[in-house]
Amino acid sequence: MPSDTPDAIIEGVAKGATKGILEWSEEKFRELVEKINAGDLAFIEDSKTIEIVRTQRETPEYQYAKKLITNPQLRVPIEMGLTLRKLEGDPAKLRNLKTKILKRYDKRGLHIAEIVQAGIFGKYVGLLIGKTENEAELKEKLETILKDTEKYVVFIKKDDDSELSRKQIANEIITRINAIRPPAIIVFSSGSAVSHATEIVNTVEINVRGYHRNLQIEPIENKDDLGEKFFKAYDFILKNDSA
Repeated sequence: MPSDTPDAIIEGVAKGATKGILEWSEEKFRELVEKINAGDLAFIEDSKTIEIVRTQRETPEYQYAKKLITNPQLRVPIEMGLTLRKLEGDPAKLRNLKTKILKRYDKRGLHIAEIVQAGIFGKYVGLLIGKTENEAELKEKLETILKDTEKYVVFIKKDDDSELSRKQIANEIITRINAIRPPAIIVFSSGSAVSHATEIVNTVEINVRGYHRNLQIEPIENKDDLGEKFFKAYDFILKNDSA
């Protein structure tokens, strides 16, 4: 059991009582009360960030995700992803929360949070709704992506600017598609990396069969009048229904 869960905290209080709890400082008591009140969010260790998480639980995006994702180990990283998005204007808090997510939920949890932060999860849900016959199938496809994000989601960075790097990434995607025939491969890019991603996906399109591309591009917020490079692109390489 993690040491900062409510049950563990209460157990610690009980043990502390036998060791002379009356000797604890007022500050230590206050910290304990805050941890108990924070519940499963105590690992964040920042009251302002915890409050942001709680407000995200009331958003339509999270409420809809909650209906589709029943696994609590997937839900919490979704909350974290929405919170990361809110912290994008505060790099120090953003880095701090990512570190806490990695420590608590490992790489998978951080990757889930990052795809939610980037808007990938919401975009993918929107695509699936019109192509899925029932809610059970929709849930299955979403959980497939979330449980193994490294396999299905590719982030293209501005550093992927060499021809060799782009060819290697394209070949990796082609290999994944041919080996596992996934419901989708999602390629996300932003800023100057959008052109790199476009070249990569174009190469993939030429070399695979039974898939089609759905490209969505939107401006990056708070980049007014700064040119077309300030966009983010969602490249969904989707399996054809008949494939």
